Amino acid sequence: MLHESKRANVFDSDEREAVELFAPQIGPILAAVRETLAADRAKAAARDAGPSSYCSLVGASSVMRKLYARLEPLASSPSTVLVMGERGSGKELVARALHQGGSRKAAPFIAANVATFQPTLIDSELFGRVKDAYTGAAEATPGLFRAAKDGTLFLDEIGELTLELQAKLLRVLQEKRVRPVGGEDEKKVRARIVLATNRDLAALVAEGKFRADLYDRLTIRIEVPPLRARKEDIPLLVAHLLPRLAAEQMRPVPRFSDATLEALAARDYPGNIRELEQVLLHHILFGEPPVAEPVRPRAVRKRKLLREITREEIVAAIKAAKGNKLQAAKDLDLPRATLYRRLEEESD
Repeated sequence: MLHESKRANVFDSDEREAVELFAPQIGPILAAVRETLAADRAKAAARDAGPSSYCSLVGASSVMRKLYARLEPLASSPSTVLVMGERGSGKELVARALHQGGSRKAAPFIAANVATFQPTLIDSELFGRVKDAYTGAAEATPGLFRAAKDGTLFLDEIGELTLELQAKLLRVLQEKRVRPVGGEDEKKVRARIVLATNRDLAALVAEGKFRADLYDRLTIRIEVPPLRARKEDIPLLVAHLLPRLAAEQMRPVPRFSDATLEALAARDYPGNIRELEQVLLHHILFGEPPVAEPVRPRAVRKRKLLREITREEIVAAIKAAKGNKLQAAKDLDLPRATLYRRLEEESD
């Protein structure tokens, strides 16, 4: 009883009056302090959980944190890196993160898909040419290896290179020099090279379609996780992608409910982040909630393995595209270089 009496008389009447007088001013200050402490605790928890982004990459899942940890020591390294992953998974973003996170970030970053080059011009595109090297070569060009200067050159779809070009690529990686088409002198390559593929290069080596010595040279490899392996990142990706996509379409940024985010997470995403972008774009344009099946820009076609696509299918696709081989390759979901090579193989 004595203890309770003492607690009840901590303040006398004058002190209580003073407390009541200053309480309105002190209350908001104490509330602000509590909010600051709560924010600090939240930031500390986020730090303990790991980063939610790295350069141009977004995601806080365990697989993405492992990816960030692998990228960080490689960012300032001059070593060639092979980035592997499914289509649309963000291989170019990984290459950009390597560039932005290192000492080369102020230098050029050049990205190219080698499967889109015309077979007759790919040598000059990559290695450059001297003036009058061939008919129509009115001026000299440096080629991508030298155009990247002290920056980064990212070459995607290297699994589509011919064996001859693979040999030339191996020599560039080993010697750091290129010889322009029609030239006699070699030129030094200063750029850091990052290569990428969505194909199983080890399987291509076994089939004799990819050089074993080139594959063995590419020992530093990064695997980009597919979106289905990190669905907990979808809310972060949505928050990151929506403002850009809405701005491009000159539309307001839509608000997504928890139910909508759950619907987005329920999809399989065979097209990965690229497919997520298309779903969000569809929602921005038409205001429709995500559906269970993917939204595709053209008719869904059951994709065959490349070796199962026949010459007759290729010829029919070219005819349907009115002779446009690039469009035919897109319709077949086939790299352009593979389409040309398959036509040549079938005609032999």
